[in-house]
Amino acid sequence: MVINPLEFLNIEKYIEYLRLAYRVKKVYPYAKFSAERLVVLNQKLSEIKSKRGKRKYTRHLQRFVEEELTPKLKKLTYTEGKILIKLIYRQTGLTCYELVKEYRNSFQAIIFQTTARLFKMSLKTEYQPESNHEDFLIEDILIRAFNTGELEELTLEVDYDYFEIADKWKAYQKKDGIFKFN
Repeated sequence: MVINPLEFLNIEKYIEYLRLAYRVKKVYPYAKFSAERLVVLNQKLSEIKSKRGKRKYTRHLQRFVEEELTPKLKKLTYTEGKILIKLIYRQTGLTCYELVKEYRNSFQAIIFQTTARLFKMSLKTEYQPESNHEDFLIEDILIRAFNTGELEELTLEVDYDYFEIADKWKAYQKKDGIFKFN
């Protein structure tokens, strides 16, 4: 897929884009890991018949993921955390809140959402490149990284048509003064 380069109207917007690209490339592997684990979890849970067995397996996987990822995730910045929440939605088609509610319980989901709210974040944030400019830039960064081989693409639950989304954003190019399309 050939994508024309974005041309930014000023250097500040270009630097913001580069910072966003760095952050996206840093957290994308965690979102990809989450999506892969979710597929494995769903396969295993479909094989387990009893509720007790499902709960036991879910807790076992949770402990493994916590041991593996918690030290790394604690090092993420606030902005990287917000991007990760969006990328998890992009990869799974479910918000982080919905994932916690489905695989843990409603009470845990509420606790995690309340904690996120203390940091002015929301686990209910969806990835919307059609209507959110930052999400469009994230999609642009990911598509370019997939094309160059910097990142490995994973099949998505929700399909995004980059060119259709880019056409929508062309209408806003002059109004926002962010970038221009070729």
